[in-house]
Amino acid sequence: VTTNAGSIATSSATMRGHLNPNSYPTTYWFEYGTDANLASLIGNSTHAVLTGSATVTVNVSAGVTGLAPSSVYYYRLVASNSYGTVLGDIVSFTTKH
Repeated sequence: VTTNAGSIATSSATMRGHLNPNSYPTTYWFEYGTDANLASLIGNSTHAVLTGSATVTVNVSAGVTGLAPSSVYYYRLVASNSYGTVLGDIVSFTTKH
């Protein structure tokens, strides 16, 4: 599940979400960009992070920098394990000016 961004500044923000690995080692990352459909994602994702194999919901986040001031960004959480890849809903935030 993709949740609202935090710590939004002029050129940075923290993207957040939560997931449940259901006992399987799960990797997550965030895809982001200025396209509302995230159609052009080349180079716009955070580093993949392994959450381990928890059996409960895990809060996850990733900070991004180098964003343009006063701009709308869209992002989603992506989680992947041996059973497949799941895309969270796309949410947005606006950097400060």
